[in-house]
Amino acid sequence: MGKAVRRGQPRGHTPPCHRPPNVNGRPPIKLDILAVASGTGDPVLVAVELKRDLDNRIQDVPKQALKYVEMLDPDGLGLRADIAASYGDVCRQLRMLGFNACDPALVQPGMRVVGLVALADYNERSRLLGRAREVASHLDRPIRFCRLDRDHLTLPPESEWFT
Repeated sequence: MGKAVRRGQPRGHTPPCHRPPNVNGRPPIKLDILAVASGTGDPVLVAVELKRDLDNRIQDVPKQALKYVEMLDPDGLGLRADIAASYGDVCRQLRMLGFNACDPALVQPGMRVVGLVALADYNERSRLLGRAREVASHLDRPIRFCRLDRDHLTLPPESEWFT
């Protein structure tokens, strides 16, 4: 599903640069997509975790996304400088190779980092989704949710994200 979202042109977002590496840990944390939201205002780095249909792991996803956000922005003060430089390099390289990638100038140290759980064709009445939203509401940093259209897997603008 990650590839399908990356192929789409996200509304209100620039395209993601690449599938991010795993975060060290036991078990390792694997983020689906790292993107830059640049619709309005200052650009935002978005750590996206994708969930589809009735994936019973949904209740664990907010904590997983939080771990990635904390790795990218450990103190809540914005994106780490070393990651910003590395991600900018990846964007430049992908563009030079002719791939769709965000403008590297958008990736800056200190930019806001947001965790987002993207739901594709997920049952809104699912108790597990309710638990996931409850878990997210008690985390140290906000983890947001959004809905994806089943036929057009693109990230909606930040104004359509919810808690």
